[in-house]
Amino acid sequence: MCEKDAMRSSDVIPEINGRCVFCDGSYCLPETFLLEQGGFAPWCVQAFCERSGRKYRFTEIAGKTADIRLVRKSGIPEEAYQIDVSSSGICITASSEKGVVLALTTVSAFLRNDTGLRFMQLEDSPRLGYRGLLLDCVRHFFTVQEVKKVIEEIASVKMNVLHWHLSDDQGFRIESGIYPGLHEQCGKEYYSQQEIREVVEFARIRGVEIIPEIDMPGHTTSILAAYPMYGCTGQKVSLAESGGIYPIVLCPGKEETFVFLENLLGEVASLFPSEWFHIGGDETPDREWKICPDCQRRMEEEKLTGTRQLQGYFTDRIREILKKYGKKTICWNDTLEAGNFKWNAEDTRIQFWSVQYADTMLAYIGKGGKYIYSDMFELYFDYPCGMTSEKRVRHCIPKIRGTACTAGGMAGMECCLWTEHVENNEALEKRLFPRLYAFAENAWTGIADDGDFQRKLAAYILHAKKRGISCLTVDEANPQGEERKREIMEYTYIMKSSMSDEVRKTTMEFSKPGKEFNDRFMEKFFGAE
Repeated sequence: MCEKDAMRSSDVIPEINGRCVFCDGSYCLPETFLLEQGGFAPWCVQAFCERSGRKYRFTEIAGKTADIRLVRKSGIPEEAYQIDVSSSGICITASSEKGVVLALTTVSAFLRNDTGLRFMQLEDSPRLGYRGLLLDCVRHFFTVQEVKKVIEEIASVKMNVLHWHLSDDQGFRIESGIYPGLHEQCGKEYYSQQEIREVVEFARIRGVEIIPEIDMPGHTTSILAAYPMYGCTGQKVSLAESGGIYPIVLCPGKEETFVFLENLLGEVASLFPSEWFHIGGDETPDREWKICPDCQRRMEEEKLTGTRQLQGYFTDRIREILKKYGKKTICWNDTLEAGNFKWNAEDTRIQFWSVQYADTMLAYIGKGGKYIYSDMFELYFDYPCGMTSEKRVRHCIPKIRGTACTAGGMAGMECCLWTEHVENNEALEKRLFPRLYAFAENAWTGIADDGDFQRKLAAYILHAKKRGISCLTVDEANPQGEERKREIMEYTYIMKSSMSDEVRKTTMEFSKPGKEFNDRFMEKFFGAE
C-alpha cells in the first residue's frame, strides 16, 4: 500500500521538491553495504559513508545483490535525482555525481532516527541553481575545523556554495608564497595553502563549491598594510581594528598595481577549482583618487569622466586578468555605479545586497545580466534574529524595489554572515542556525507552511545540538515584543560603539544612506513583523 501527502511528504529539510510517494515496509541498510557503482566516481559515496558511519564494497554481479544501486540516466538535470526504495534495496538514478551526492544526502536525512529506510519513490530537484552562504573569516578568524563544521551543515540541507570571504581591512587570511607579507601580519590566523586545498576537497565531496573573495579596490587595508606602494600615496597603514569603511584603497593609476594583482590572483585562483572568483568591488571611497596624480593621468589617458568610471576601468582590468586564469567574475552591485564596466552575461555575475544602488541593478537585469540575490534586509545573518527572523528568511521573496526578480536572470540566492561582531564559534553558529535551515528550504523548495516547517525545524534543532552545533530554539529565532526590541537596540549600540569616531565619520560620509535606504531600514528592522 502506498500513500502521498502533498503538504507533508517528508520530514526532511529541505522538503522534497517533486513527486514523493511512501509505501508500507522498510529496507534495512547494513553497516557494510553492497554498492553497484553504475559508472559513477567512488567519491560521490564518501560523504554518505562519513555521515552514516557505514562502509561499502562493490558487488560482483551487477543488479543482483546491491543494497544501493546507482543508475546513470542522461537528460536529468545535474542536481536532480530519483530514489526508489523497495525490498530489493535502494536505487538512485541521476545524471551526475552531484545528483548522487544530493540523493544520498536525502537518504542520510531519512536514516537519522533508524537504520530502516521506508519504501518510497521520489523525484527531487532544486528550485534555484545557486544556493549559497557567505562566510566572513576575516573580521574574526575561524579555524579549519569550524569551517568544515559549517560546510557539513550547509551540505546536509543541500546548499551548494560557500562564498569564502578571505581578505578585507582586518586581515588577509590566505598564505601567499609570492607576497608573504600579506598573511604574516595576521600572526597564526590564516589558512595555509594546504589547509585551503583540504577544505576545498572536503566541500567538493559534499557537493559544495567554494568561491573565494579577495575584495578590491576598496576594503584593502590589509593589502596596503603589507605593501603600501600599491596605494595612491604609498602611506603605511595598520590593519583595521573594527568594521566600517576605510579611505585608503588600491591605486588604479599605477601599472605596478595590476602587475601585483595579476600575480596574487593567479596564486589564489590556483587553489580553488571553481570557475567563479569574487572580487568584491563594494564600498570604495574615491577621496585619494581625486587628488592622486597617477589616477588623474590614468583618467586622462583612458578618457574617463570621473572616479566612478575609474573603478569601472579597474574592474574591467581585473576581469580580464581572471579570464587568463579560466575564472569568471562576481562582484557586489556597487560596481555597476561605474557605468562603463564592460560586463558580459557569460562571464560576470552581480551580487545584489543594497537598495542604495537599485537603479543600476534594475538596468543591469533589464539588459540580461545574471545575478545573485542577497538583500541585506532579508538575508544578512550578522543581524540578530530580532532584525532578521527565521520566519522572515523562510518567507523571503526576492524583489528589488518592489520588482519581483525573474527566474531567468537570477542565478539563485545567498545568505551572508559578516563577522565584525561575531567573535567565537558559539556566536557564529547561533547566528547561522536555525536560520540557515529556513534559507535552505526557501532556496530548494520554496516558502513552506509555517506549522509544518517549524515542526520539522524543532527536530532538526535537536539533531544539531546532538552533533555539537550551538543552535537557537524556534522561539529564539523568532523573538517577539520586548525581546525583539532588546536585540535590535543592543545590536545597534554595539555596531555604533565598536567604531572610532574617525571610522564612523568616514563610513557615514561615504555611504550617505538616502531616504529609500533609511525608509527600508526602519520598515524592515524597526517596524512590525
